Amino acid sequence: MVLSRILRLLEQPAWRGINNEYHNELAAENSGDLARGQYAVFQSQIANAASRLRKFQAEEKQALRNDHNLQTLTAHMGAFAFQMESAGSHLDGMDESQISGFQMLDSTLRRRFDSILDVLRNFVAVTNQRLEAEKQVVEKLGEGAYIEAQELMGTGEKHLRQGRRTEGDERSDNLREAFRSYERIVDNSIGDKNYVAWFNVGYLCWVHVKSLKEAEEALASAERLSAGAPDPWHTKSLRHLAEVQYLQGKYSDAYVTAQRALSVSREYLSVFNAARYATKMGLKDDAQSLLNESIEMVPMTVEIMYGEEDLS
Repeated sequence: MVLSRILRLLEQPAWRGINNEYHNELAAENSGDLARGQYAVFQSQIANAASRLRKFQAEEKQALRNDHNLQTLTAHMGAFAFQMESAGSHLDGMDESQISGFQMLDSTLRRRFDSILDVLRNFVAVTNQRLEAEKQVVEKLGEGAYIEAQELMGTGEKHLRQGRRTEGDERSDNLREAFRSYERIVDNSIGDKNYVAWFNVGYLCWVHVKSLKEAEEALASAERLSAGAPDPWHTKSLRHLAEVQYLQGKYSDAYVTAQRALSVSREYLSVFNAARYATKMGLKDDAQSLLNESIEMVPMTVEIMYGEEDLS
């Protein structure tokens, strides 16, 4: 099932960050998969938040352990995590037309998830619109390109998608073939200006080659080459570049890059991650403002943020 498979991936540290955005898009075969994948992300974040609060309560001094507000918050998060898991069982296995299957929940739980369903519907609509724009960019970049470059782009995408839909050795084999295809494109004049290929080289350096330095270099190339016009790949490149910089401890660079992403598009992930970087920089006022903006877009951020060590 899509939901359970994504949840298994989210248990790995590499999938707790912004990385899961692109993974979800590659693994999804329809709008229902997109919604279930995003729900799996929310479910993992809430469970992580509940776990961190319980750990915090257990480790603090007796005075804090007895604090009524902390006890109430911990109980709330534990209950919410359980409810998310219960609701998720209704989503797993549903097709696109059944995403409204929250109606299967009892009335009390259903009221709790009305806002989440609205978020998921908006997420799917915005994501589908962006994916269509990204597809048009890929097609435009392919116009006039050498046949070899067009074929390599097609081969790379096929293996990249298959790699994100499989596990184990099959996944590794597909990602390796995808990396070879994209690397051949950017390594010579047949496509060294193709910023979609550069983005995928950066992404694969991150998740497959496990080289953050090489990922940063490739994503920086994708960002630079896509900067000429408002382009969804430009925002995506900036957002992933910021996270790769953050993972290397380059918090100042990550925050500057995140601000550049926000100057182009104030998407939820850009805003929320910028709040994380601002906190790491000690910019409390900026972090609070960005968190408030995130909560406006996705009210569940109030719960999600307790699972982020950066926001502690």
